[in-house]
Amino acid sequence: MKSKTKVGLFLATLLSLSLSAHDSSAHEHNDHKLGDQLKADADLKSGSQEHEHDSKLASFIGVEEYISLSGTIGLYGQTMDANDDNIDRDELAAIYGALHLETREWQGFRLGLTALAHGELHDHNDNYNEYYDNNAALLAEAFLKYNYKETEFTLGRQGVDWLMLGDYFEGVFVESEAIEDFLIRAAWVHKGAVFDPDEMFDYDELNDDDGVFGTEITYNGIEGLAITGLYYQAPDAYDIYGGEVFHEYAFCDKWSNAFLVQYFETDEKSSFADYPSI
Repeated sequence: MKSKTKVGLFLATLLSLSLSAHDSSAHEHNDHKLGDQLKADADLKSGSQEHEHDSKLASFIGVEEYISLSGTIGLYGQTMDANDDNIDRDELAAIYGALHLETREWQGFRLGLTALAHGELHDHNDNYNEYYDNNAALLAEAFLKYNYKETEFTLGRQGVDWLMLGDYFEGVFVESEAIEDFLIRAAWVHKGAVFDPDEMFDYDELNDDDGVFGTEITYNGIEGLAITGLYYQAPDAYDIYGGEVFHEYAFCDKWSNAFLVQYFETDEKSSFADYPSI
């Protein structure tokens, strides 16, 4: 097993987003996506996250009545143990940044954009060149959202933090809490991307642009318990079905215990070998 140590140094105090979107996550799957590095201060990923009701940057430039702005800048570094498998890729350092703009909601509609930038500072023997674009500025999010009561519709590209969709995707998304104690999610995505501090893969077609269809349904009517079932289909490529059971019990204010079980199964079609992954 490869041993890898990652160190992130986060240099900016983030400016909170001004627009509030309901927190529809039954529980959170934390990762190291570029847009999530300082989630406690400002979430640059639009999908399924909660935004605060102030925006210091927008206020500073006098446009807080119309839009919210937030941004982050950080340093990322990693090193690997000098084992034979890792000796050629043992060091990497990079600087990254993100800027998010989102309009105030009007008649249920709002627009959002997120730009990401990444620059390499150090790469041992240039061994990381094949893994990602070392110096890039990309449009990670460009979406139109519409809220109707307890349901949100999204068209465009956005960061997604669902059980199966955990990166950046372009397509059509629906999230609804219209049924009490249930969170219902559905999507058709035809492009995907990966934007992490240590790697950046721009949007590319999924399944020859036929895309992937999927739905996730979560029951969260019991405190501390979330039960999720899901089904995804890539036409002529594969079907995925499965689910997750998550339970958290708090012994006191400072201590809690979490239990997580996941099961997924993939039914590959005859053409799966030709499926273009990113």
